[in-house]
Amino acid sequence: MLQIVSLLRSPHLEPLKEDTLAGTYNSNILLVQRQMSVKDKDAEEFQQALKIYTEATACQTNNLHVSVQTLPERSCFIMYEFWQDRLSWMSYLQSPISKTFQRCIIDVLEDPEMVATMLLPASWWIMNNN
Repeated sequence: MLQIVSLLRSPHLEPLKEDTLAGTYNSNILLVQRQMSVKDKDAEEFQQALKIYTEATACQTNNLHVSVQTLPERSCFIMYEFWQDRLSWMSYLQSPISKTFQRCIIDVLEDPEMVATMLLPASWWIMNNN
């Protein structure tokens, strides 16, 4: 009898329930972080190339958002690009505007560009932008 009582009192575990919004939008978006340290003497040339690139990128159908932060004490620029998916970003890397930007900045950077990517739930983007 004691064994039956302990079985009745044991915790009842239920399967993990998915966030209903996450289940509705069962995909990810891609966040690309690009950090570029620019030679002081080339800062103006870089900023012109960056402006052209960010304006063109923001107009892309699959680009959700593009933003740039500047760390002036080090002539360092951190760009954040949000893309609908990894394939969209990789395709954009092959575009003329992206290739032109890469060619423009190659000689003005102090160090190689650092790029990091992260997948985020699409539901996060939808919840924060509606």
